Amino acid sequence: MHSNRLVSLSILVGMATLATGSVVLMLPHVPIADESVHFLQAQMFARGDWSILPTLSTWPTTNLLVAPVLSLFGLDSLQAARATIIASSLV
Repeated sequence: MHSNRLVSLSILVGMATLATGSVVLMLPHVPIADESVHFLQAQMFARGDWSILPTLSTWPTTNLLVAPVLSLFGLDSLQAARATIIASSLV
């Protein structure tokens, strides 16, 4: 019984990973809508600059989730930020 659940869970995780990768790869490599502001804010947080941009229209909650991943892995790309956001939504 447990092995069936483990197989099902493994398949689900694999499909979610493929879906996440596909979405990240399909999106353009330039910011969409207000991503430029939010990505800049996440980059600032990742570099240790905790000031809030005046152009930020919402609380920087997502930016605070993305920044440690960017900082920890030394990433500085929009695709990495998008992948982090999508992956965190699967948890």
